[in-house]
Amino acid sequence: MKVPNWIKRILHRTSITGLNPRWFVSQYRVTLVQEGGTPFVKLRIDTVKKARAIASRCFEAYGQTDRKQFGVIMLTNQNQVIGFNIAATGSVSSVLVSPREVLKPAILTNAGAIILCYTQPNGDVLPSREDLSNVQKIVRAAWVIGIRVVDHLTISTGDGGYFSFAEHGIIQKFYQAMNKPKSPAGNNEDALFTPKTASLH
Repeated sequence: MKVPNWIKRILHRTSITGLNPRWFVSQYRVTLVQEGGTPFVKLRIDTVKKARAIASRCFEAYGQTDRKQFGVIMLTNQNQVIGFNIAATGSVSSVLVSPREVLKPAILTNAGAIILCYTQPNGDVLPSREDLSNVQKIVRAAWVIGIRVVDHLTISTGDGGYFSFAEHGIIQKFYQAMNKPKSPAGNNEDALFTPKTASLH
């Protein structure tokens, strides 16, 4: 195999300076691996009930019910289910969620939309202020790369209770806030916590 001239020049320079040419940039190939499947009759999500059923079933099949986990349901632009991914696993009391890890499976599957889902072993499905802030960050990050967040579901692994951000208008408020100018103080986030959502903290 003939060595390109540009590589010869690099090798010549490094031999003169005594440097070892180990600084070459590595090339990586990104692949998506399907690890299994969970059967469903209908795979198009058009109601919160269907979203909750799919999220609960997937967590039961692939998750750990004794601790908090954060999952992502990847959808097409027509809300057809592409797949499910557990983006983060925590303890009984907390789980660290990064927008980067949440959106990674959505990007790899070419998803046009996602549903965020979060398990709660202790049964308390009402979101905290931190929950609201974390989901808002994910909505903003997804919006930048053209992925729509349909809902965020908190699901109790004990009694089956749930809380839907879409049902309570919270997801809509996040999108409305991104289309509004910032307040004079330079922070428009407080406008998201209306009396309806403030009682959830």
